[in-house]
Amino acid sequence: MKVKWNRVAIHIGIVILMLCSTWPARAQGIDYPVIQPLPSPRPFYRFNFGFQSELASRDVDEDAFVFNGFNFPKTKGRADMVRLLARFGVYLLDNVEIYGVAGGSDLSIDEFDQFNSGQEFAYGGGVNWVFYEIQSFEGPIKLYIDYRYFHFRSKDQVLFRPCCDNSGFLIADELVDETITWNEHRLKVGVSGRHYIFEPYGGARFSVVNGKDHLPTSTQDLNLKFKQDDLFGLFFGANIYFDPSDRAFFFIEGSLIDEDALNLGVRVRF
Repeated sequence: MKVKWNRVAIHIGIVILMLCSTWPARAQGIDYPVIQPLPSPRPFYRFNFGFQSELASRDVDEDAFVFNGFNFPKTKGRADMVRLLARFGVYLLDNVEIYGVAGGSDLSIDEFDQFNSGQEFAYGGGVNWVFYEIQSFEGPIKLYIDYRYFHFRSKDQVLFRPCCDNSGFLIADELVDETITWNEHRLKVGVSGRHYIFEPYGGARFSVVNGKDHLPTSTQDLNLKFKQDDLFGLFFGANIYFDPSDRAFFFIEGSLIDEDALNLGVRVRF
């Protein structure tokens, strides 16, 4: 069943805080410091594969346009998406992962003449670079950068209703096969830690959407462009490992401001 988030901001903050305490050993009333061994290195895997779902909603602004000689103002809309994706990654270096995603995405923008498409093929890819790492007794603390490009094209037959021009003249409605092309660039700068099977993370994100909207009416082809409303955002999440080998884990992630979203999935490393 299609999940529709219409004009609702999904503000999700996921904060996971784990504290660990150690107590000194006591013998004959004398305190001795506890010397803890260094953590054993965690296994390293070269490849990973997984599935994930992304429920996302964000504001977009479409350019003003001229239709049959009449001026129409800029349109502000709310784009709602449900994405179902497979992800495959490979570590070219120990701290650099190249990955690709492929699957489907729908798109709903009520302000664009009730545009509402089904699942269409979507794809993208990116790179994750851990540029700084500190070893601790709980596990590594990592600083990283993640860039991803995402693309899909959606189609729907809409009732194009330009309504009135700026002089009040009524323009007739028309059924049009509308095509929207979505190009999204996203950059995340984050930090992650580790406590037992939990790996919380979070940071700042920057995203740019360059979209195209094609409306081939009977009198004029409209080729419009739209962009994101907000550039900057925040994200919070956690990986939860299934066993001490770190081979498989579940993750959940939320973002807000630039895009209100909830992402979750599973990943297996080998």
